[in-house]
Amino acid sequence: MSKPIRNLDGPSGRAPTVQQIRNKHGTREVIVDNGIISVSFSSPQGLITGIKYKGVNNVLHPHQRAREYFVPEPYKNTMNPLYLNHTDKFRQYGLWQRYTELYPNHDLIYTIGVSNYSKDWFYSQVTRKIGDSTYTPTTWQTVFHLPYVNMRGSYTLQLALASAAWANLQVRFNNEYTRPFFSTGYIGRDNAIARHGIHGLYRLYSINVPGRLLRTGTNTIYLRQAKASGPLEGVMYDYIRLEEPSRE
Repeated sequence: MSKPIRNLDGPSGRAPTVQQIRNKHGTREVIVDNGIISVSFSSPQGLITGIKYKGVNNVLHPHQRAREYFVPEPYKNTMNPLYLNHTDKFRQYGLWQRYTELYPNHDLIYTIGVSNYSKDWFYSQVTRKIGDSTYTPTTWQTVFHLPYVNMRGSYTLQLALASAAWANLQVRFNNEYTRPFFSTGYIGRDNAIARHGIHGLYRLYSINVPGRLLRTGTNTIYLRQAKASGPLEGVMYDYIRLEEPSRE
């Protein structure tokens, strides 16, 4: 049984409802629903446990960690046998160095509908080593197709980070060499990369994107981690989602 707590006035004209429930596992959740988006939070921790959009269950499925992405095999000379054939593959030393080996000359390109996040999305966007104690920033590309673009509308890029370490993440649309449309600025001292972790302080950015920056057909979002003074600077992603404006 759900129990209404209070209503909060919102700009949409409908006051969002806030309800406290016990889910099928018997744990408490708080649900905020404005008629379009419904977000569930664990209680009292306040962690996101589910999101519905226009009644579709878990359109976003945030984990608040990067566990589900590609974690490379460890080096044999630094391998910890306790975590061989273990679900926590990330608990091995030096995994960040594998990125340079996998992408020695170019950065990761992920194509929606073609790539597989468990195989093609490296668990952490780190720097690339280009010489002795010399590192360079990395720019990841997310390529996707839009059959229609509302040029006058405002899209929303939901960018959720599971961790950040001495990073500055910049976002560009369809042009890698323009000024960043969005930048996090200097963020993060989580140290999850160095300490063989998979999450740190959670960050969620909701970025308004004018439709004029997009185009019908193929689009590319450029994600540049611009800090590169060492091997342990970077970010871990939870999820990335582009939401279109209503066509009503």
